[in-house]
Amino acid sequence: MVYMANGVTDFDADNRDDSFLSTQTLLLLEALNEKDELLGRMLYGSWYSVNDTKNPEAYPQAAHSIRELMEKAPDLIPDVPVKQGTGSLSEDVRVLHEAWKIIKSGAWKSAPPWKGSIDNTLESWLGKAETFFEDFGKNHETRKQQVAKAITALDKSGQPLPAKLIEIRVKEWGELSKYFMKIAHHGAVADPAEFELEVQLLEEFLLSLIHPQPIPVMDELDALIAEGESS
Repeated sequence: MVYMANGVTDFDADNRDDSFLSTQTLLLLEALNEKDELLGRMLYGSWYSVNDTKNPEAYPQAAHSIRELMEKAPDLIPDVPVKQGTGSLSEDVRVLHEAWKIIKSGAWKSAPPWKGSIDNTLESWLGKAETFFEDFGKNHETRKQQVAKAITALDKSGQPLPAKLIEIRVKEWGELSKYFMKIAHHGAVADPAEFELEVQLLEEFLLSLIHPQPIPVMDELDALIAEGESS
């Protein structure tokens, strides 16, 4: 590794030490590097930290790299259509948006009927508000919506994913994210075996989407069926 003037590491993949990486990690590392080398650096850096026995902050730093990988993957992998608003204002507007939808649905009918008149100024504002909230709903997705869309776009099976499966996968992603967030922010002391298991689960999750492998048992069944039909 060579450190450039701007402080970014020029990672030499050809001369890296892979001795502490599993076959699964190497497979994912290759797949991530094909998408964006930055993602591969994050994965490699997490395992490098874990295996640095002289680093007292090994696990929080590794967890931070994993969190960055999970955050950046949807944005850096091509063809994943994810948009997200910036700043805390997005959440405030989302609350207001929900209130607006209630108004539009006619929920105020249970209240005393409105007997006043709407002048041109209020009518103009209401029209602009409707356009604003429609655009906001399209361009500012919740994190769950973003993850669901990313999971769908990453899937290489060629088949549309059932809504229930997407829901399960989003929940899995959320649980992994919470775990690494807790370790990264020193909310808990990492158990080495548990931490490595969580990283392996994340690797399996990503590999199942971007680099799906045939199931050996299913291959064997297909071969048996083919053999039976031929005889």
